[in-house]
Amino acid sequence: MNRPLNCAKTISKSLGEDHSVFLEENNLHITFGAIYNALKVPFEDKNRVICYLIYAYDPESGWLNLKKNRLENKKEIFENLGANANSDLYSGILDNSNQIVSMCAFNFLESLKDWRWRMIYDLLDWASNNQKIASQETASSVKVKGDDAEGKAIEYNEPVDLETILKSNKLKGYLLDEAISKRRQADELLVEIRKEFVSTDNSTQQDFQFQLTDLAKTNKALSWREFVRQVHIPKMKQLSS
Repeated sequence: MNRPLNCAKTISKSLGEDHSVFLEENNLHITFGAIYNALKVPFEDKNRVICYLIYAYDPESGWLNLKKNRLENKKEIFENLGANANSDLYSGILDNSNQIVSMCAFNFLESLKDWRWRMIYDLLDWASNNQKIASQETASSVKVKGDDAEGKAIEYNEPVDLETILKSNKLKGYLLDEAISKRRQADELLVEIRKEFVSTDNSTQQDFQFQLTDLAKTNKALSWREFVRQVHIPKMKQLSS
């Protein structure tokens, strides 16, 4: 059962009501809290925006049409919710310039990530760390301290015995095999979530220039403020220079 979509269906039937308790009961009050608390519009508009975000980004949303222009598809979602897509409020949401709504969009996208995102990162991280260990050169000799014929302290190289070298190389081979195995497991999970999140990836790519499933390769949580700082601000500087 898709909880967000079911919540959107319920809310859309009574747009003029205060659904804050209902959102809390379904653990969506933090995700969309800023819309209720900071967006200075009637409940009817607040609820439309929440429904819109769910319908516009949920991977199981039947409101998404990959064959349509993204902007037209988003306008259609608002219009089906009874909104005037050309008004200042909704046009600002459509072009992602309404920061409150965009922050909530990122909150919702973050909530869509399940255990597989973290598992993919952990598998790749494990593989990378152990590959680094395996790539280190096996020393054929080691420095040891001793005394010369006159009793003075000296350092000299002593060959490492063959059995130790063979054990080291065997361990390296094991670590490399495990690294390959872990990367393949990560690739399988990535293929799996990409199949499930085709619609969401298409939406985020067109709206924010990234795919949600690509974030499985990092352990950072989605943040609208961080996105603005790292992506929007540099782009604005480039355009003004």
